[in-house]
Amino acid sequence: MKNNKGFTLVELIVAIMLYSLILVLFTTSVLAFTRLYKLVAKLDDVANDAETIYNIVDRAYREKEGPVTLNNNIITIDGVNYYFDREKRAFLRDSNALVVNENIVSLFIYDYTMIKNTYEFRIVYYKNEVLQELYFILGDF
Repeated sequence: MKNNKGFTLVELIVAIMLYSLILVLFTTSVLAFTRLYKLVAKLDDVANDAETIYNIVDRAYREKEGPVTLNNNIITIDGVNYYFDREKRAFLRDSNALVVNENIVSLFIYDYTMIKNTYEFRIVYYKNEVLQELYFILGDF
């Protein structure tokens, strides 16, 4: 009588291959979700920073008592300068950084010619390794 206890070598190899395949699929999924999470977190940071820039300048503009001027991409509200430093990749109020984000490439401020005392902001940033632009208009409406 033959003793059939245990597994054959072929059964063990098939079981190990199936376990390895499941482990590779699981690991790949976890890595893909981690990359996606990091990308979404970066995009969320850019969106938050753009909103912060808008809120800072909008609040200063709405509470202004003095003049508003625009010169060389620097908007001056009540004697306080707001601008984007390209080397530091930071939005500054005078020399103090308000927002720092490595994904923001530049911020341009233009006179909005259709309405007096109105300014157009254009924020250029990276999204999925492609340059994107965000516009908002600030002024007396």
